[in-house]
Amino acid sequence: MADAPACARIEEKVFADQSPWSEQSFRDEINQKATRFLALRLANAEDLQSAGIKLPGDLEPGQLVGFAGIAQRGRANEIPDYEILTIAVDPRVQGAGWGRLLLSALLEGTEAGAVFLEVRQGNEPAINLYKTCGFEVVGVRRGYYQPQGADAIVMRRLPVAAS
Repeated sequence: MADAPACARIEEKVFADQSPWSEQSFRDEINQKATRFLALRLANAEDLQSAGIKLPGDLEPGQLVGFAGIAQRGRANEIPDYEILTIAVDPRVQGAGWGRLLLSALLEGTEAGAVFLEVRQGNEPAINLYKTCGFEVVGVRRGYYQPQGADAIVMRRLPVAAS
């Protein structure tokens, strides 16, 4: 809950003209019984340096640089479905694979159920990431993202077979 303000700031950077979630929206979603949110924080300076990662000057070790949320849907005693609510990585550190890391961590424990998400049409980096993680396009929600009225691509990952 303490990260809600920082999540809203990142959301504003990533989705500035696309109806970003407010701090209150994050608080409301985090408080839901069947949701799980993950925080991505920068490692300490020594770990970053040994990994060859140059830290942008306006970021500090321990600072929140990304987040992801997922909700479980369905009734008790049924195999649940899941809905990815949000994933965002601060633009200053995008391109390092952290979105994939967040998505992988978010999907842990969801293997028995289908997982759904919406992604803005034209967001090819995100669409390609989801496809490489087993998601397929199953539909379009016309005018889903307001106020611009951009379409949402609906994607689904089917249950993962037990090995």
